[in-house]
Amino acid sequence: MVAMNSQTPRTKSNVWIPLLLGLLLSVFYFYHGRMSTYERFFSNNTITAPLLSVYYQWLSAVLIFFIIPSLTWTGVMGYRLKEMGLRFGDWKKGLLALAIGIPLMLLYAFGASQMYEFQDIYPLYKYIGMENIWVILRYYLTAFLFYFSYEAFIRGFIFHAMKDELGILGAILIAALAGAPVYIGASEMEGVVSILLHMAFGAVAWKTRSFLYTAVLSWIWLVAVDWFIILGI
Repeated sequence: MVAMNSQTPRTKSNVWIPLLLGLLLSVFYFYHGRMSTYERFFSNNTITAPLLSVYYQWLSAVLIFFIIPSLTWTGVMGYRLKEMGLRFGDWKKGLLALAIGIPLMLLYAFGASQMYEFQDIYPLYKYIGMENIWVILRYYLTAFLFYFSYEAFIRGFIFHAMKDELGILGAILIAALAGAPVYIGASEMEGVVSILLHMAFGAVAWKTRSFLYTAVLSWIWLVAVDWFIILGI
């Protein structure tokens, strides 16, 4: 198949394929990719380690949100992965986004850590503060794979397929809609704030032509909210 680039006009099928697949993958993740699925179908009395259900959720996201969309993008639609945002893009704007975004995400994490509705959910592994450094590093490395995959799906696969047909704002909104099931069951405040973050992250992905920067920002939030709660800051 001949590789395409950003100048190649996208056909209607190359808009509908990611739109339909995006919605299906998001719903599939909600029903079969989260911790509750592991607890229902895979756990038993001899496998009770608290981290296993968390790892199941995060690694399921790698398959559902990165591998399947990437294969569709390259093998079915015929585009290069960098066209999906898997690149540093405009790194100067990316660094600016990190410089502005990291303090804001830390502030959000600090505020969230003071609220009981977040304390009931995070850290996902309640005892991480009492484990050794290698467990902690493995835990957060796997967490980054989740955010990398989720952003590849939302700010990469969906956004870049939609933006030429629906415009930037339309693409940001459709991407937010496709990613909404991930937040079902989260705290009410997290769901509300996620709407604002989707808009801001969409703008970052547009300006930088990359989803890597928003993946880093999301990951930093998780690490920060965990440790603000663990340390009682």
